[in-house]
Amino acid sequence: MSAEKSSLDHIFNAVRREVLEEFGAVTLLFAINENGNVDEALQSKRDEIKQHPAGDLFLSKPRKRADPIELFYVLEPATYSRTLFMNFGLKKDFLFMGVFKTYSLAFYEEESFAAQYLAYAYVFKALHTYFLDTGKIKEEDNGVAAIKATNQRIQNLRMNLMADAFAAMVMESKGIKGAIQRLVKRYCELSVKDTVNMFPEYHPLPMAIDGLNVVYKDLKDDRPQKVGELEHFFMMALEIGQTYDDLSLQQWTRFCLGTQDMVWADYSANEILSAAIYGSDDPYIRSNAYICAESLNTNPVPLKSTDLYNPFSDDDKNERAHLRLCRVAFIKAIEAVNHQENSEIFLKRAIEQTQKLLDGHPIGWCAPALIEAENAYRLFRDDPEAEDEIVQNAFHGTCAKIKWFDLKRFNRFIIAQKRRGINLTIYEVMGLVDQNPAYAHYRPAFELMAQHLSEETKAREDEKPAPSPYGSVDDETVEEA
Repeated sequence: MSAEKSSLDHIFNAVRREVLEEFGAVTLLFAINENGNVDEALQSKRDEIKQHPAGDLFLSKPRKRADPIELFYVLEPATYSRTLFMNFGLKKDFLFMGVFKTYSLAFYEEESFAAQYLAYAYVFKALHTYFLDTGKIKEEDNGVAAIKATNQRIQNLRMNLMADAFAAMVMESKGIKGAIQRLVKRYCELSVKDTVNMFPEYHPLPMAIDGLNVVYKDLKDDRPQKVGELEHFFMMALEIGQTYDDLSLQQWTRFCLGTQDMVWADYSANEILSAAIYGSDDPYIRSNAYICAESLNTNPVPLKSTDLYNPFSDDDKNERAHLRLCRVAFIKAIEAVNHQENSEIFLKRAIEQTQKLLDGHPIGWCAPALIEAENAYRLFRDDPEAEDEIVQNAFHGTCAKIKWFDLKRFNRFIIAQKRRGINLTIYEVMGLVDQNPAYAHYRPAFELMAQHLSEETKAREDEKPAPSPYGSVDDETVEEA
């Protein structure tokens, strides 16, 4: 066992003992591996699991497919019921297990901080199940009812908010100075950073910073008698969870999806937050942007250029900008074509546009229309009177088929793959196009791009020097002198 893994295991075991001391019936197990593989995790902890009275039941449970967007996986717990002496009734022993992905420790630069955060966030989710089962909280209670009453996506957002708030407060109380602000800042950073396998939109802690600070300050020292520290912070986190409505949670997700649209298109944090503050009419979006700007110590200012895709603006406004940029692209292209009498300029501009689309810039993309314009120009260049009108009709007819909503959705799908560490080849993109009729008219643009890339690859290969007839010093066939 490496020293690094030994240190992480020490942190997890300390948390495990802390929970067991306060809740004698609750046993936690933690496992870490590269991709959070559940089967590997179970195998690595099999002996420990078997020692628990509910271990066999735990191992026999069917496992749902792990959700790749979570920092860690919460496996369905198992319980073992036993009769107490003198007919005092039944007692349950609970076995919980969390599976942590190695790369989730990169959540924070300091692995020990990340490990404690992940462990305590997991503890909240385990205790939530435990308290519901034992009746310490009821589904009709405030907070719990709010969780149960909404759809699964909102339920997960609220649960993550409470788990993160619980972890932040517990760590702060244990002397980890500034833990609350550090966690909030980290999620603000992740919202405006292109970090693979990190999904800040599922963790709305920053939007709750004011409520979190108030609850922590007012209630941390007001623990009732016979209530343990972890239970006290659990109830505080539950109160935070009931403070924010569904719309607030949804708007945090919308805000982060917008920031990710821009960050993967290579915009800076300041540009992104400026676009949100000055480009959105939604007070929730602006509020979240101000929270991030303050946490990251940035100073958003109005953007100088309006020729960019602003995911925080109304769709109608983006659509108008998209159509305007398409018209500008055609005018510039046709002027250059007429000046140089070279229709291939249309194709060159189409390739440039498609590359920009793949880089996260959907607004103004009209590559299929430019290709149609090139085709019309070649076919009718001997008829000057008809040429201009026919070329324009060819361009605008195809351009009208490129609906902004579909283009925005296509762009977000490409970015979603990048966020998972998947860089699609041009042929995989073409496969995506073929699967959706709404994208059918995109295909010529990607076919042209594939041809261009193929020609570039061939040109690079042709430029390589011919191998020496005498071999290389690195060649295993070269005989020793």
